[in-house]
Amino acid sequence: YLKKQKSFNRKVGHMTLLDSTMQNLEDRYNILKGESMQTRLYIERKDEHQIESQALIQEIKQVLNINISNLRYFVIYDIKGLSNEALDKTLYTVFAEKNKDSIHFDLPLNNLYIAYEYLPGQYDQRADSALQCLQLLVKDSQADIKTGTLIMFEENISSDALEKIKDLLINNVESREK
Repeated sequence: YLKKQKSFNRKVGHMTLLDSTMQNLEDRYNILKGESMQTRLYIERKDEHQIESQALIQEIKQVLNINISNLRYFVIYDIKGLSNEALDKTLYTVFAEKNKDSIHFDLPLNNLYIAYEYLPGQYDQRADSALQCLQLLVKDSQADIKTGTLIMFEENISSDALEKIKDLLINNVESREK
């Protein structure tokens, strides 16, 4: 074991560092230089897999008695401290499924949208799961992930109806508008 471990060591000045420690230092240096990847991903299910958006349309109709026929449902990932290479490696293994999802890096927002996220300190299972997967796939990952939800309405609805939908979706105890 010790022979294998020594072969993975690098000498830096008078110090001997493990490769993982060296990579960690390089990542921190890149963050200080501003080379750290800070990305926002918008993940949308493809048409035939839009279960969440169809369920939300039905809930809005039944609970609020607001007649809408179409909306777009996105999961938002705010990712900090992940290199371009690591993001490319994990894009379709951690954040999306190739056959079910469309990934958008930029999204033109109209006036009719609701975006919300968990409050700081609230447990975010989606972000935690993504971080755990990332740590398995990317050695010594120092990434930070936050998630949210974006609902875009593709038809005109009144501001009163929009407020009612916000009240339905955003529980002020655990989440806030993004």
